[in-house]
Amino acid sequence: MAASSCRSAGPANGPTSPKAHKSWKERDFAGLWIGSRRDQPQKGLMRARTLLLDLRAGAAGGLGGVLELRGELGASRGSEGATVLCAPKPQAVVTRTAAVTSWRVSGAALRLQLALPEQSGETACGIRFPLGESCEGRGLSDGSIELSCGQEAFTLRRVSLTGTWSFDEERAERSGDTVVQRLRFHLVQADLSLSGAVDDIRIHMSGDEQNYRCNGRLRYDRQARHLLAGKLAGRQIILNVGAAEPKGGPCQGDLSLPETITGQWNPLEDRLVLKIGEDERSLWRRP
Repeated sequence: MAASSCRSAGPANGPTSPKAHKSWKERDFAGLWIGSRRDQPQKGLMRARTLLLDLRAGAAGGLGGVLELRGELGASRGSEGATVLCAPKPQAVVTRTAAVTSWRVSGAALRLQLALPEQSGETACGIRFPLGESCEGRGLSDGSIELSCGQEAFTLRRVSLTGTWSFDEERAERSGDTVVQRLRFHLVQADLSLSGAVDDIRIHMSGDEQNYRCNGRLRYDRQARHLLAGKLAGRQIILNVGAAEPKGGPCQGDLSLPETITGQWNPLEDRLVLKIGEDERSLWRRP
């Protein structure tokens, strides 16, 4: 694998110099946090780590959650046949997940005790991605968290669903026509509440060179916008879909979506998997 194979982890984030912290409270640590590091531990080997900290506040106070470390190893000359020795293949991926068993917050200081981590992926490569038994951290004035877990240190930043998430599908109908569906979920997250809208765009293209009756052309579009309101529970999503607001035009018809859409957010891959009716759709955040 070429050195660029680890680029998804982003730029290196090593330990930073001390910064004055804002006034942090226990609830300020709740949320989803991500940080990344990348280095070259030995000649010919690229290593990337992405840490996800998922902390949730309980109804009676306190914090709980999980810490997930995704590690990638890549041979810098993988395209020429070089391999990662612990795999062995040009690229290896390891995921280590540990539950938070206890915590302590004192002002901006945070301490987490971790359970024994579960591991998936290339087991033999796990030694390259240690977690340790506990993590020490502190909140900084810019809203980020410095966190050290064993030998690993990260700068974590809060992540949110706010943005535009896209799905595109092209399918052939029995008639021979081609239908392209484009879904654009425009979401705004405020604490655990979600709001926004989804644009449903469907493009029909004639497969027999016969014009459509509604507009006399070989193609027509149908578009509608639905308002959304929902909530986020950890990484689980529930969206309530409002009535369609169709765009005017000679070929418009009913464009309906289910009243409720559920799904899961995968922050490490920045991907949404939504259950829309009987179908499962994988959406990616638009830049």
